[in-house]
Order: sequence, then structure tokens, then C-alpha cells
Amino acid sequence: MELEEEIIKGPMIAWARNVGHNINLDEWEKIWIENWKLTLSMAFKENHKMFYRWHLAPARLAEMYPALKPECWKCKLKKGTFFHMWWQCTEVKKILEENTEMAS
Repeated sequence: MELEEEIIKGPMIAWARNVGHNINLDEWEKIWIENWKLTLSMAFKENHKMFYRWHLAPARLAEMYPALKPECWKCKLKKGTFFHMWWQCTEVKKILEENTEMAS
């Protein structure tokens, strides 16, 4: 059984690697509390899956199931890591820009 501390530290360490600096526990708790306040709708609750990296990206699925390819599902050019799929993929950026334009 995982301790609560271990459950918290895994995502915290992964985010720190992606953003390029350490996140101390006080910052993490502040982020968590602010994020939790927004969980009034299902859309925001789904955000918790992303925040805690419950979303399984292609690279992770390929580790679990070797027959699957680890490449990004959208651009098919780079390894489909969690961070790439949500923030680095050029195809995802295009979709986000289109949605932003439509919303304006």
C-alpha cells in the first residue's frame, strides 16, 4: 500500500522535471487547494486526472503494452510523453489556437 506522501511526491517530482525547477511542498499544497476549489463541475474534476498524470500517454502505454507504438498520436513525430502530448505537440498547439480563435 502506498503512503499518502508517496502518492503526492510522484506527480510533484514529475511536474518539477517538466517545468525545470523544484516545487516545494507548500507550493504544491497551495496549487492543490486552489485546484480543488474549482472542482464544482465534471470538466474541472477531469482536470485532476491531468494534474496527477492519470492520463496514459502513448509512451506510457507502450511501456505497459510493448506491441503499441510510443509515438505521439497527433504529430506522429516525437515520443508521446505526457508533457509532449499536452504542451509540446505542434498539432495540439494548432488545435488550441483554432479553439482560441473560435472563442474570440
